[in-house]
Amino acid sequence: MRLGRAISLIADLETTTNPKTTFNVGVVEGGTIPTAIAEQAKLYLDIRSNGKKELG
Repeated sequence: MRLGRAISLIADLETTTNPKTTFNVGVVEGGTIPTAIAEQAKLYLDIRSNGKKELG
């Protein structure tokens, strides 16, 4: 549940258009049994920008 909430908060972020900045939650992993609560979960977040300041 916490990972889902984190992704929701990430989706609400607003990025700049100058310099262009984008992000993507590309992969979500966790758990081995479909009907059980996973002990661990992780996501891969890809952040890209034409400016260094925006990545800091």
